[in-house]
Amino acid sequence: MQQEKKKIKALVFDIGNVIFPVDWSPTISKLNLSGNHNDIIASISNHKAHILFEKGLISKKDFYTNITNLLGPKLSKNDFYAAWNLCLGKTTIETYSLIEIAVKNVPIYALSNTNELHYESFIKDPIFSFFKKLFLSFQMNMRKPEPEIYKKLILELNCDPSEILFIDDSVANIQAATTMGINTKLCLNSTVQLKEILLQYNLL
Repeated sequence: MQQEKKKIKALVFDIGNVIFPVDWSPTISKLNLSGNHNDIIASISNHKAHILFEKGLISKKDFYTNITNLLGPKLSKNDFYAAWNLCLGKTTIETYSLIEIAVKNVPIYALSNTNELHYESFIKDPIFSFFKKLFLSFQMNMRKPEPEIYKKLILELNCDPSEILFIDDSVANIQAATTMGINTKLCLNSTVQLKEILLQYNLL
């Protein structure tokens, strides 16, 4: 077990549904949308404007125009921006404590598909003071599970992929990272599961 601790030189977290929960219900409600929530989320997530926004290739104003045209009901830009961020939950005390302990044993990073609006909101959380660097899709102009984003991560961390532990809530993202030789663990919004992972790698 001590050998595992020496092996891991970089601990990399996804953000949404790993560091804090994401619930789209308040956003959907504020946008006055009706219908199946999963269908609504899928229509937004798969829309070209959303993908480009997460890659930082269109402005938040253009994103607002495209998504409100897609969804129908229109809010002012500022009201839409506020509604868009309602999906972001709060970091639990338990997760904060785990990160606070783990950072004493290994440098901590984030690799996340996110966008300018969400970043402006979640970066205010004090938990991010423990992170050495955030690798964010909208700043890198690429998204998970594209191979290029993992190659960039490995290059920036300047260590062997086998010395990186990546924790994410998406099977596709985990599979892509595993293909690159990175140690991976699936964790879906569970402090208990997160603690078990960190204990397994002797990082607590």
